Amino acid sequence: MKVRFLYMLAIVVSCMIVSCSDNSYEDYMTVIPKDAKGVAAVRFDNIVNKSGVARSPLIRLALSKMGSAMGADVEAKVKELIHDPSLSGIDFSRPAYVFAINDKMFGLTMKVEDESLLNELMGTLVKLDFCSKVKESDGYQWTSLADGSARMVYSDNTLLIVLANTEIANTLNPMMLAMMRQNADDSFVTTPQFAKLRDQKYEDLQVYFNLGVEGVLQADMLKELLPKGAKPADYEFVSGVNLREGGVDIQGQLFSTDEKAQAEFDNYFASFKPMTGEYVNKIPKGTKLWACMGANGEQLVDLLERVPKIKEVLLAAGFVIDAEQMLRSIDGDVMICANPDKEEVAVYAQLAQSDFMNDVDSWIDAAPKYDVTITDEGQGQYHLKGSEVDAYWGVNDNQLYVGNVAYTPLSVQGTNKHADDMEGALFYILADFNAIDHMVANSVIVKSYKPGEVIINVDIDSFPGILWKGLE
Repeated sequence: MKVRFLYMLAIVVSCMIVSCSDNSYEDYMTVIPKDAKGVAAVRFDNIVNKSGVARSPLIRLALSKMGSAMGADVEAKVKELIHDPSLSGIDFSRPAYVFAINDKMFGLTMKVEDESLLNELMGTLVKLDFCSKVKESDGYQWTSLADGSARMVYSDNTLLIVLANTEIANTLNPMMLAMMRQNADDSFVTTPQFAKLRDQKYEDLQVYFNLGVEGVLQADMLKELLPKGAKPADYEFVSGVNLREGGVDIQGQLFSTDEKAQAEFDNYFASFKPMTGEYVNKIPKGTKLWACMGANGEQLVDLLERVPKIKEVLLAAGFVIDAEQMLRSIDGDVMICANPDKEEVAVYAQLAQSDFMNDVDSWIDAAPKYDVTITDEGQGQYHLKGSEVDAYWGVNDNQLYVGNVAYTPLSVQGTNKHADDMEGALFYILADFNAIDHMVANSVIVKSYKPGEVIINVDIDSFPGILWKGLE
């Protein structure tokens, strides 16, 4: 009985190992330094197949231009490689990793499937004067790009390329040799950041970087989302991208491996909470841009005030009405709907209380001092008008309304096809571009289900064909 139990346990463990193998690392990945501040994983096979690059007019044009400069044998080899990339000796079904070694050097590692085929490829590149003649040293094959901007080394399972300025490219051998022989424990593959990267749902392109890295535009943008006083180097970002017929899907996550910093971040974004569905089926028909979210007003104001333009508007409105007090009274679902072609914007929000309404009379009396008027429109609705402002606002039961058009009570518009997708979301935004001329995308959906997360779905009518058409 004990033997049978151990046998069955071994089978279960084996199955678990096999099922989790996709999250494991392979030898060619261990060259990535443990302290890499930025890493990108690229599935070239998926991108090539989904984008149709091999069938694009640009490739045909490039081949025709190169044909006169190649020998017949080299031209035939290039065409073979485009038709069947596996003839390069590189396994394009495994992700290639691009990583930052430091501010001046970047690396690329790919899995070698057949070293003899890779040797043939290098021979072809030498004939094309793309790289120098391959030399063997320390048990590895070494070469450089013809202009000296990159150094390459490869073995029977790993290709490592380091891009650096020409002054130091030829002195990289010791560092690259150490990287090729690096133990997994000293590599990025055993870090929590690598696990986060591999955990992304979309895998055509996966990106990781630390927000403390200088010169990364996205990092600078994301820093604006951090709590006041937070150290950017304590926070990191991972993202996954998938191409598909008819669009692109993107997933991103801002996080920290420091428990204290992560807790601070979660608390900061507690202004967003799961929607209850109050407005899911009440979005006015014909709305081209709408957003629904669950919000806690007290914390929402603190978050909004981090955006300079919003803070400016709140301060300006504060001279006449207490806009901040209104926002702090929000507790529940919020809907923003807009029709850019008509320049109409409206906000509906659930309130925890409407005590600020007790101050309306004093606001009306004080308005002329600021060259504006507040008109009572009846049923708790008001019109604020001045040389630089024309807005409607009011309260109906426990609902706040703010907009540039007169208040219209909401009614059920029928079942929203996005309802199931919106369930449990912190926010859900839809932009419909179908009726707008010269827009590449038909629609864009931006949504989130947890703090720091964003998921973007872009629908493009003729993708990927539109990509190559635009480049012709």
